[in-house]
Amino acid sequence: MLFSCATLDKISGKRAAEQKNLCTEYYNIAEGYMNIKEYAKAIPYYEKAMADADLYSSAYYELGRAYALSKNWEKAEEVFRAFLEKDAENLDLQMSVAYILAMKGDFNEAIEMYRSLIEKNPDVAELQKNYIAVLLSCGRAEMAEEQFAAFSAHFPDNSDLSDLKAKITSALADKASDAEPKPASENGE
Repeated sequence: MLFSCATLDKISGKRAAEQKNLCTEYYNIAEGYMNIKEYAKAIPYYEKAMADADLYSSAYYELGRAYALSKNWEKAEEVFRAFLEKDAENLDLQMSVAYILAMKGDFNEAIEMYRSLIEKNPDVAELQKNYIAVLLSCGRAEMAEEQFAAFSAHFPDNSDLSDLKAKITSALADKASDAEPKPASENGE
């Protein structure tokens, strides 16, 4: 059987449409897994959805979220840094990378990134709250207390003030009790 060029165009166009539909289905399956908090199961479907150029950026971004939510910090950082290369001033992407760095345990780099972001964006309360949380999680309660003073002065009506203050007070008390000398019976002497 012989095919004309017009017939071949119809066949190849049909395959392209089928491929596009398949990628859309993969994306929808991934979204379904994300909705039920099965983040690791969403990952391969986002990867397959990326085969469609129209879905690539959305699927890749969601892939990064799925990595982060499944605590695959290395892969999440890779995705968000790739987006930052294209949009270096995007605050949401920068905050995502800073958060990922903290979750990976790269506290010094995360702290430096948060400091820089706060200098450039002093009116973003979420940045300052996240910075305080990072400082607390890496045992820098005194720095968290200093940052809290600046935060509470800048955002005196913020609903998280009392919760943050309680966490800082607790961290400082824990640090103080760890620094106190133990009686001879408690330290094995």
